[in-house]
Amino acid sequence: MSVPEEWSDLLDELNDYVTPDWLKHAKDHGDQPWVRLVLLVDVQNQLLNPFATEKVAQTMADLAVDRPSDQQGWELIIAKTKEKREGMITRVFDAAELVLTPELMPLFTRAAEPARLMGGGG
Repeated sequence: MSVPEEWSDLLDELNDYVTPDWLKHAKDHGDQPWVRLVLLVDVQNQLLNPFATEKVAQTMADLAVDRPSDQQGWELIIAKTKEKREGMITRVFDAAELVLTPELMPLFTRAAEPARLMGGGG
Protein backbone atom coordinates (compact mmCIF):
# COMPACT_ATOMS: atom_id res chain seq x y z
CA MET A 1 0.00 0.00 0.00
CA SER A 2 1.09 3.54 -0.54
CA VAL A 3 1.12 6.39 1.90
CA PRO A 4 -1.07 9.37 1.01
CA GLU A 5 0.97 12.52 0.44
CA GLU A 6 -1.28 14.29 2.93
CA TRP A 7 -0.11 11.85 5.62
CA SER A 8 3.50 12.98 5.23
CA ASP A 9 2.41 16.63 5.30
CA LEU A 10 0.43 16.03 8.49
CA LEU A 11 3.36 14.28 10.16
CA ASP A 12 5.56 17.28 9.46
CA GLU A 13 3.00 19.55 11.12
CA LEU A 14 2.52 17.24 14.10
CA ASN A 15 6.23 16.77 14.73
CA ASP A 16 6.28 19.17 17.71
CA TYR A 17 3.18 17.62 19.28
CA VAL A 18 3.90 13.90 19.26
CA THR A 19 6.40 11.57 20.87
CA PRO A 20 9.23 9.98 18.90
CA ASP A 21 7.46 6.63 19.39
CA TRP A 22 4.24 7.97 17.83
CA LEU A 23 6.17 9.43 14.91
CA LYS A 24 8.11 6.20 14.36
CA HIS A 25 4.88 4.20 14.08
CA ALA A 26 3.41 6.82 11.78
CA LYS A 27 6.41 6.73 9.47
CA ASP A 28 7.10 3.00 9.61
CA HIS A 29 3.49 1.82 9.30
CA GLY A 30 1.61 4.77 7.85
CA ASP A 31 0.97 2.80 4.71
CA GLN A 32 -1.62 0.79 6.66
CA PRO A 33 -5.00 2.57 6.91
CA TRP A 34 -5.80 1.03 10.29
CA VAL A 35 -2.55 2.34 11.75
CA ARG A 36 -3.38 5.82 10.45
CA LEU A 37 -6.80 5.55 12.11
CA VAL A 38 -5.38 4.53 15.47
CA LEU A 39 -2.73 7.24 15.37
CA LEU A 40 -5.19 9.97 14.34
CA VAL A 41 -7.53 9.05 17.19
CA ASP A 42 -4.58 8.97 19.57
CA VAL A 43 -3.19 12.34 18.55
CA GLN A 44 -6.55 14.10 18.60
CA ASN A 45 -7.01 12.76 22.12
CA GLN A 46 -3.57 14.06 23.13
CA LEU A 47 -4.32 17.46 21.63
CA LEU A 48 -7.40 17.84 23.83
CA ASN A 49 -5.15 18.29 26.85
CA PRO A 50 -2.81 21.19 27.59
CA PHE A 51 0.84 20.47 26.87
CA ALA A 52 3.80 21.42 29.04
CA THR A 53 4.08 25.00 27.76
CA GLU A 54 0.49 25.76 28.72
CA LYS A 55 0.86 24.08 32.11
CA VAL A 56 4.07 25.91 32.95
CA ALA A 57 2.65 29.23 31.76
CA GLN A 58 -0.50 28.68 33.84
CA THR A 59 1.57 27.99 36.93
CA MET A 60 3.74 31.04 36.30
CA ALA A 61 0.65 33.20 35.77
CA ASP A 62 -0.77 31.94 39.05
CA LEU A 63 2.50 32.74 40.83
CA ALA A 64 2.68 36.22 39.28
CA VAL A 65 -0.52 37.37 40.97
CA ASP A 66 1.33 40.35 42.49
CA ARG A 67 2.96 41.27 39.15
CA PRO A 68 0.12 42.05 36.73
CA SER A 69 2.33 42.70 33.71
CA ASP A 70 4.15 39.38 34.19
CA GLN A 71 0.85 37.61 34.73
CA GLN A 72 -0.54 39.13 31.54
CA GLY A 73 2.51 37.93 29.60
CA TRP A 74 2.07 34.38 30.86
CA GLU A 75 -1.63 34.49 30.05
CA LEU A 76 -0.78 35.57 26.51
CA ILE A 77 1.52 32.56 26.18
CA ILE A 78 -1.30 30.31 27.42
CA ALA A 79 -3.77 31.77 24.93
CA LYS A 80 -1.42 31.55 21.93
CA THR A 81 -0.31 28.02 22.75
CA LYS A 82 -3.87 26.85 23.31
CA GLU A 83 -4.99 28.43 20.04
CA LYS A 84 -2.18 26.70 18.16
CA ARG A 85 -2.95 23.33 19.81
CA GLU A 86 -6.65 23.65 19.03
CA GLY A 87 -5.76 24.57 15.45
CA MET A 88 -3.92 21.27 15.21
CA ILE A 89 -7.08 19.46 16.34
CA THR A 90 -8.89 21.04 13.41
CA ARG A 91 -6.00 20.11 11.12
CA VAL A 92 -6.20 16.46 12.25
CA PHE A 93 -9.95 16.39 11.56
CA ASP A 94 -9.44 17.91 8.12
CA ALA A 95 -6.60 15.53 7.29
CA ALA A 96 -8.57 12.47 8.38
CA GLU A 97 -10.82 12.79 5.35
CA LEU A 98 -7.75 12.75 3.12
CA VAL A 99 -5.73 9.97 4.73
CA LEU A 100 -8.38 7.49 5.86
CA THR A 101 -10.35 5.16 3.66
CA PRO A 102 -14.10 5.80 3.40
CA GLU A 103 -14.91 2.76 5.52
CA LEU A 104 -12.62 3.99 8.34
CA MET A 105 -13.90 7.58 8.42
CA PRO A 106 -17.03 6.71 10.47
CA LEU A 107 -14.81 5.03 13.06
CA PHE A 108 -12.63 8.12 13.31
CA THR A 109 -15.64 10.39 13.53
CA ARG A 110 -17.19 8.32 16.29
CA ALA A 111 -13.92 8.11 18.25
CA ALA A 112 -13.22 11.80 17.75
CA GLU A 113 -16.68 13.02 18.76
CA PRO A 114 -15.53 14.04 22.28
CA ALA A 115 -13.11 16.51 20.67
CA ARG A 116 -15.95 18.09 18.74
CA LEU A 117 -18.05 18.35 21.87
CA MET A 118 -15.20 20.07 23.70
CA GLY A 119 -14.92 22.72 21.02
CA GLY A 120 -12.06 21.25 19.01
CA GLY A 121 -12.28 20.19 15.42
CA GLY A 122 -14.15 21.73 12.55
